[in-house]
Amino acid sequence: MLLLLLLQVLLVASMRVERMRGPHATSTSTTRRTALTNAASTTRRTALTNAASTTRRAALATAAATLTTTRRCGALQLEGEYADPNHVDGWRKIKVTGDRARITGQDDPGGPVWSIKGLATDSTIALLVEPGSVQPPAGTTMESVDDVIVPVFRGDIVADGIKWPDGNKWQRR
Repeated sequence: MLLLLLLQVLLVASMRVERMRGPHATSTSTTRRTALTNAASTTRRTALTNAASTTRRAALATAAATLTTTRRCGALQLEGEYADPNHVDGWRKIKVTGDRARITGQDDPGGPVWSIKGLATDSTIALLVEPGSVQPPAGTTMESVDDVIVPVFRGDIVADGIKWPDGNKWQRR
């Protein structure tokens, strides 16, 4: 790398010397020395600036990737099966893809299996209550999702499950 940089400096310097030759040039040795000095300092400064800029960009990209991975891991912690104390014989399953979640469940054995869309963050999961699907539970709020105002039932992720605003808590199985 150092050899490549040195060759680049010499090439730039020789090109500058050729451009500087002409009727107004002083002595050839002074012109070459000045050209080499200017080329070396300019190239070094440019190289350092580019290196610092590249390092900053790489650090920002690494930080962004780490943050994305951390968020993704937080959302993935939601995935799994849960017990709902309001439906002792039923089940709840959560699957997360990006910031989207799909919650499926069955309230009683032999009963219908239902599915509802959701949004996952590091600390909450929001069930998107589709109009006409179910009676919105206590604690449902109206929020903007994909530029549409919809009823949302938002639960807090806690160590052993999800705590809902109506007082219910799904326990992780």
